[in-house]
Amino acid sequence: MKILVAIANYGTKNIRFAKELIREYLSMPFNVEIYVLSEAPKSYGDDVKVIVGLPSKNPWSLPFVHKKLFAENADNFDLFIYTEDDTLIRTQHILSFLKATKTMRSDLIPGFIRYEMHADGKRNYPDAHRSYHWVPTSIDKIGEYSVAHFTNDHSACYMLTRDQLKQAMASGGYLVEPHEGPYDLICSAGTDPYTQCGFKRVICFSHLDEFALHHLPNVYLNRLGCCEDDFKLQLHAMAQIVSGESAVESLFPTEKAESYSLWNKSYYESIDEELVALIPDGVKKVLSVGSGLGIIESQLMSLGLDVTCIPLDSIVSLCVETKGARVVPASFEKALAVLSGDRFECIILQQIIQHL
Repeated sequence: MKILVAIANYGTKNIRFAKELIREYLSMPFNVEIYVLSEAPKSYGDDVKVIVGLPSKNPWSLPFVHKKLFAENADNFDLFIYTEDDTLIRTQHILSFLKATKTMRSDLIPGFIRYEMHADGKRNYPDAHRSYHWVPTSIDKIGEYSVAHFTNDHSACYMLTRDQLKQAMASGGYLVEPHEGPYDLICSAGTDPYTQCGFKRVICFSHLDEFALHHLPNVYLNRLGCCEDDFKLQLHAMAQIVSGESAVESLFPTEKAESYSLWNKSYYESIDEELVALIPDGVKKVLSVGSGLGIIESQLMSLGLDVTCIPLDSIVSLCVETKGARVVPASFEKALAVLSGDRFECIILQQIIQHL
């Protein structure tokens, strides 16, 4: 199998990571041809070609160089991999992608999720932040794979087979000038196949380890992302939906139009002292409407409050329940039926008024 790899490498900060990626690709049992996209001449050895130059004055446009390279070689390779210079793809990831692709419809592409590693070996998933979430209605069983759409299409890389690349090119949305859209300039280069070429990215969550990539810098630890425990709880909740043990429920659409995306509802709220300060003294029973992973609810319970939650969906509900809160269905109709006769001294609606 012949593989064409394009690695975007701007500046010198990530050179050590780029070298690690190159070593990995050169060790693979495939015929791999590697190109590094750079703003300046660099040497990565005789086995690596370097393309120098930016497609526009904006340095963030560098990743778009790979599209012309792929198009010019569409008939010469079996698999095409675009990646930023710090995301490690191994042989098993490629084999898993090819195996899963054979089971998918022609409009579906198996995608990847990045993780970072704490010193104790625990993972953090930085692609899971702000409003990005699993879509309950997208959960499906395809062959041996349980799949779902995760709303963050950016994973700093993508793979396309020859047929998929030609399908993307034929769509008219692939060979385009550097641009921004739902994502910034850098990220758009790596998400265009999903956002404007007619493909939908799905994650094989039943085989997540085969589609999880190490983001080598580990720069988002304790800053951004979803911890391993909460991420695994969501995977378990989705598995229960696949098996029929749980219902598919969503409280309301949590994402606004692109121009209003700052108003999207976050699934990953942090501790909020200002919100807690608004709760009157003497309150004992609290109803949280639209709870995410349960961080704020945990904060309230640590203060001795009795917390009931109407979660955002039937996936994150397990995260809240595991933290000790009472959880009702992620449906206003069902939740209000369950809560009929209950009384609460305080109701919290954080970041949801604009959605209702």
